[in-house]
Amino acid sequence: MADPWTDWTLPTVLARRAVSRPTHPALIDADGRALTYTDLLDAARRTAGFIAAHGIGRGDPVGVLLPNRAAWVETWAALGWLGAV
Repeated sequence: MADPWTDWTLPTVLARRAVSRPTHPALIDADGRALTYTDLLDAARRTAGFIAAHGIGRGDPVGVLLPNRAAWVETWAALGWLGAV
């Protein structure tokens, strides 16, 4: 990972927030499900692993069709983690 004070990519910002504000809510979805920054970071890493296991990596285009829920944000963060577009 690059310098956390000059790198403002999604993975770096999320990792920084998980350290500085681990129990603060990162999001509350339309169903009322709250995710802390730590929860979101863990979910993004797990989802990134799942997506990578299916051959998606840096620079690969990906279409996402999900409802406006926490899973959409988790997937978006995971794609950022992988560098997919």
